Amino acid sequence: MKNDFSNKNSSKAFPSFQMSQQSKKQILNTLREKQTINHNFFYKKIMPLISSAVLLFLLFAIGYYGLTKLTDENRNNATDHQPYSLNIPTSFTVMELEENEEVWLEANQKIGGVRILSEEEKTKLIRQPGVYENREIKEFQYPTVQILHHVKQDNIIQTIHYLIQPIEDGDIYNIYIHLTGDVYADSRVEERKELIYTIAKSFKLTEKP
Repeated sequence: MKNDFSNKNSSKAFPSFQMSQQSKKQILNTLREKQTINHNFFYKKIMPLISSAVLLFLLFAIGYYGLTKLTDENRNNATDHQPYSLNIPTSFTVMELEENEEVWLEANQKIGGVRILSEEEKTKLIRQPGVYENREIKEFQYPTVQILHHVKQDNIIQTIHYLIQPIEDGDIYNIYIHLTGDVYADSRVEERKELIYTIAKSFKLTEKP
């Protein structure tokens, strides 16, 4: 009995399935269509997004480079005509008004600058109403007087002046900055005070008067 059962199972064949040529072609065409759809989707949908992103990045990079270069050129053109050098923050735009004056702009607002004064103009500035602090600064390279002027003009509350006179009886360089906000509560006021101190301390003559 065991031998008969074993022979029957061993001689049993599994059914085979043969695909027609037409069916093969249909399946092949279906695969090609799906591949074409995926290919077209990538080039029609994805590629334009990638191209737009790259183009926007390039435009931004070129614009930023151009703006930075223009600002640096304006800064250099303004300071090259002056007989002094200053370490001015890159956020400031420097504009030369006259031979004896330059102004600093930040966000298109005048915030300070440098003006060359005579001895008479210095005296007039110190004696004007609203000056409530007048002291000598001894740690600077050149003889310097600092004055604080109470302004109350537009949104300006104070103006700090550093009057630097490198040469005795020579020109006086008035380096100043306007302060806005609450002088007692606004932390930016203290930051501006430290900033103008640092700028004024960096003052150096680059040519002999």
